[in-house]
Amino acid sequence: MNAGLTYAQRIADWALGLRYEDIPAPLIADAKARVLDTIGNMVAGSTEPLGKAILRAAPAFGTGADAAILPMGLMVPASTAALVNGTFGHALDYDDTHNATLVHPSSPVVATCFALAKTHALDSRALLVAVVMGNEIFCRLGMVAPMAFHRSGIHPTAVLGPTATALVAAKIMGLDAQAAVHAMGISGSQASGILESFADGSWVKTFHAGWAAHAGIVSATLAANGFTGPASVLEGRFGLFKSHVQRPDETLDMPALTRGLGIGWEIQSCSLKPYACAHVIHPYVDLALNLHERGVTGDKIAEIVAPIQPGYMPVVCEPRAAKVAPQTPTHARASLPYCIAAALVRGDLSLDAFAPDALKDADVLSLAARIMPQPDPTPTAPGQFRGALHVKLHDGTQMELGQNHNRGSAEHPLAPEEIAAKFRANVAQSLGPEQTRHILNACDALHMGGAVTDLIDLCLLADQQGQPSAPKPTIITPT
Repeated sequence: MNAGLTYAQRIADWALGLRYEDIPAPLIADAKARVLDTIGNMVAGSTEPLGKAILRAAPAFGTGADAAILPMGLMVPASTAALVNGTFGHALDYDDTHNATLVHPSSPVVATCFALAKTHALDSRALLVAVVMGNEIFCRLGMVAPMAFHRSGIHPTAVLGPTATALVAAKIMGLDAQAAVHAMGISGSQASGILESFADGSWVKTFHAGWAAHAGIVSATLAANGFTGPASVLEGRFGLFKSHVQRPDETLDMPALTRGLGIGWEIQSCSLKPYACAHVIHPYVDLALNLHERGVTGDKIAEIVAPIQPGYMPVVCEPRAAKVAPQTPTHARASLPYCIAAALVRGDLSLDAFAPDALKDADVLSLAARIMPQPDPTPTAPGQFRGALHVKLHDGTQMELGQNHNRGSAEHPLAPEEIAAKFRANVAQSLGPEQTRHILNACDALHMGGAVTDLIDLCLLADQQGQPSAPKPTIITPT
């Protein structure tokens, strides 16, 4: 790569030149799994109250026939579809997470691709390239300043997402390198997203993934029509990072953007989620389920101490009063005490554990009040989600459990059948078994080519007569 170019220029050159043949086969398989997982999260998120609210708002953003909102099939402008579908994808905090930076790449990236699929005749191989490229750039943007955004109360998915999705949109739209750099430059002025919703469990954090997709499409569309943005958007003195990461104790690793780009793949450190809660909580949930399987019930427990890395304490442990008795599902998903207690009492942490009535379960709340998170001074490897529980029973028995890596990580991956089971559970309220099977097969066959609109059409609700709400798609069976 030419060292005389800005980082945006170097990244754009790589991204626009990336071909299907350049991507290792395991990453193609991984991208198919992420597309499937994201569709399931979108469908599940659409049934939530926050999903219904943003759907009601969608027509006010303009009418059009560019793209469909999943799974309802409402046709809207591409930027609106990206906003709504991206929000659906993050609505349950069930989407993938880059371990070292806590960015959520796939919801914004897939929402961007789906929003542009019709107007740009996107084929499924190009979709996989865009997903791999967009997710890789998204994760590398996060690696410039891992966790620095969170320490300042900023959500990196919202701040860094527009740049990644602008590049995805530029590639799908066929922009040249100069226009793609302008799109990235424009995206920097749309970088926004604070984490204050952690204070009361309100919904706006879920909107950040949708905003990232929306902003990327707006940025690329402006660039395609001659609008300009700074090529130094990433490293400039008023650029994306220096404007948002201002604490004197923070450092920026700008070379992380291009170090080994196309050779080493940061997306391999991006975990899929088996539970719909903050990813750092997942090892603790597994340990709580282990206790449940051993017959350790909540009434036997005097206290549980849960050591956790200090940087995560403000996110999932504070303020304590709100975390031990969350008032909303959104708040509960970011509560270490609640998730541990719910998993141990219920024997699962399914979506039902975050239903409004479940938040009032007296046994769960009683146990949550006896769960004491404390800072764990033992260092972990970058991106390692480790968990431990020190359990004291009323009879004096003490138990210690530990897990070094979250399920869904590179070290502890989810099996294909687990990913498929999660998808089936996510869409069960909305789609029938045959439709679900067709989507599973279509995602497995994405490497074979074909129109992405066919996959999208498979994901839409049938009308009251049982007919598809869009033209009948071609069914592709993988080989």
